[in-house]
Amino acid sequence: MTYPDDYIKNNSAEFYSVIENCVNNRKHFHFIFKGVVGCGKTYLADIIKEQIKEMYGSRVSRYDANRYYSKYVKLIMSDDPDDKWLLNLVYGDMPDTSFILDDLGSEKDTQASREFYTLLIDNNYKDIKNDVCHLSIITTNLGEDEINRRYGSRAMDRLWENYTVFTFDDYSFRQRDRKIINGKQ
Repeated sequence: MTYPDDYIKNNSAEFYSVIENCVNNRKHFHFIFKGVVGCGKTYLADIIKEQIKEMYGSRVSRYDANRYYSKYVKLIMSDDPDDKWLLNLVYGDMPDTSFILDDLGSEKDTQASREFYTLLIDNNYKDIKNDVCHLSIITTNLGEDEINRRYGSRAMDRLWENYTVFTFDDYSFRQRDRKIINGKQ
């Protein structure tokens, strides 16, 4: 897999070695990428997505957590049967065996959104146990305490059981690229 030079410098070589070993050996893998905004979590997930597609021809779907939940809210009000696929995904009939859930925690924090993602995590746990889900990557800015507070200890425990957690360095690529003019940003 190919990464920009400064991307590798800001995270450990072991970090990439584990990921590449899983991808290259086509193991089933489940990752949580957590870290500050702009540190490259989504970027790495997209690199993996393209690598999986190129090497194995497999489709990896990517869902933005905020838009995904918003779409779900609209769909539960819809009468169109073609819109019901998302409801099936949440309720355990996931159409994709490989997916990226990007930016968990970016959705509006309500009781309903908490229940939605708790249910999704629970169904993903069952799919992993039944060998239905082959690859899943969750990216988040949330720390362990925040995940526990939002989604509950059961959801967090299930994530930690099945996922390898990678904590990215506290370095924002976007901050690096900002322009400073006349001493002001």
